[in-house]
Amino acid sequence: MPPDWQDAAAYKYTEKLDLAGWAWEFLRRNPEYKADWAEFLKKKAQLEKTYGKITSWKTKALEAEPKAWHYDPPKKPGESDAVWSMRCIAEGVDLGRSSIMIGPAKKWGLRQFYDPDLTVGGELRFLPGINVRIWSHVSDVEAPIVSAGRGDFAYIEIDLRKGINEQLSHAKSRVTALQKKLIQADVLKVARDITKPQIKKFSSYLRILDAYASIPRPPVKAIAKMIFPKKTNEPGAYDGNKAVHEMHKQARQWCDSGYRRLI
Repeated sequence: MPPDWQDAAAYKYTEKLDLAGWAWEFLRRNPEYKADWAEFLKKKAQLEKTYGKITSWKTKALEAEPKAWHYDPPKKPGESDAVWSMRCIAEGVDLGRSSIMIGPAKKWGLRQFYDPDLTVGGELRFLPGINVRIWSHVSDVEAPIVSAGRGDFAYIEIDLRKGINEQLSHAKSRVTALQKKLIQADVLKVARDITKPQIKKFSSYLRILDAYASIPRPPVKAIAKMIFPKKTNEPGAYDGNKAVHEMHKQARQWCDSGYRRLI
C-alpha cells in the first residue's frame, strides 16, 4: 500500500533512496505496470490450479506449457513453438521466449517482475540501459562498436604484441568520446548523487500521484491545500490548483517513461 499522501512524514524514507530506488518509486505507481502485474498474478493462479504452487519456472511440466511463457513477438493462434521460431527467423525478426514473470518485466526495464507494493530492497534490479563493446586497435581504421549484451560497459581489446601505453591512451580517448556522445544522446546516465531539492520535488510528485490514485480521489483544491499550503487558491488566481495540475503532469511523465532516465 502507498503511504498516506496527506502525511509528509510518511515519505521521509525517500531521503535515503538512490537513483534506482527513485526509478522504482515512480514505476510502481504506473497504472499500466500495476495492470500488467495483476494480469501476471491471474495467469500464475491459473497455472497453479493445474501444476500446484510454482516455486520455479524451470520444470519439465511448465517447460511444455505454452501458457507459462511470454513470446516476443507474440505467437499466432494455434502456432507451435517450432513454427513460431521458423516464422520469426524467416521474417528477420529477433525472437525471445521467457517465463511470464521475466518476459513482461523486460517491457519495463526490469530483470524480473516485482509486486508494485514492494518497497525498495536488495533484490530489485533494473536492466542496463545501453549495451556496447569497443574493440580498440592502434591503427588508422576506426574501431567498430558491436553489441556485447553486458550492460553499461566498454570492453577494450588490447593486442599484447604491441605497445601497451599507446593502446591504452588510444582506448581512453575513444571511451571518453563514446561516453560523452551517449550522455548527450540521453541514452546513458553517469552515476551521481541526487540533491536535496530534487528529493523534495520527487517526494511531492509521489504525494500527488498517491493523492490522484486515492479512492475516492480528493478534490484538487484539497490536494493543493495539503501539499502547497503557502500558495494562494482564491478565485481568479488558483495558484495552488495550477501547481497541482502542473506537478501531476510532470509526475506522470516520470511514471510513464522518465524513470528510465534515472537508471
